[in-house]
Amino acid sequence: MQIEHIFYHIAAHDDRLVAQLTQRGIPCYGMSDGILKKVTHTTQVYPYIGVAALPPALSEPMDAVVLVIEHVQSHYVLGSLIRAASALGIRDILSTDVQLDLFYRKIISASEGTVFTARVRRFRSASEILDLLTKQGYRHVTTSPLSRDFEAIALFQKDALTLA
Repeated sequence: MQIEHIFYHIAAHDDRLVAQLTQRGIPCYGMSDGILKKVTHTTQVYPYIGVAALPPALSEPMDAVVLVIEHVQSHYVLGSLIRAASALGIRDILSTDVQLDLFYRKIISASEGTVFTARVRRFRSASEILDLLTKQGYRHVTTSPLSRDFEAIALFQKDALTLA
């Protein structure tokens, strides 16, 4: 991820670090306790806060296996799903939530940082995702938390697999 700028606590700043960051073209801004707490939405003061640009939406061809997520309400569960997918070599995530922000602290923590390597593409609906995957020849295996077995299986031609 590309770091856009750094916020640092004025009492804790290290001139050498700030100089190194500035030499690399990263703007650094000193802030007071109160402002840093507002920036981080916490009651704790962090000495340095890096602000990075969100990775671009998935535009290159998807891998053979993708993760489709829909209506995941818990940040912890979402982070755990991303971590498990990453462990299986899955880096492409398709979401039905156009506002999905994977960079909440709980998601980052639960994913153990693997969220930073995920490639995300957002859609308005599940049918939009299914249309794309069908056009690209993915087989679909859909699971339900209400059943111990697969609730529905629809097979298509390509040797790729989608877990939803």
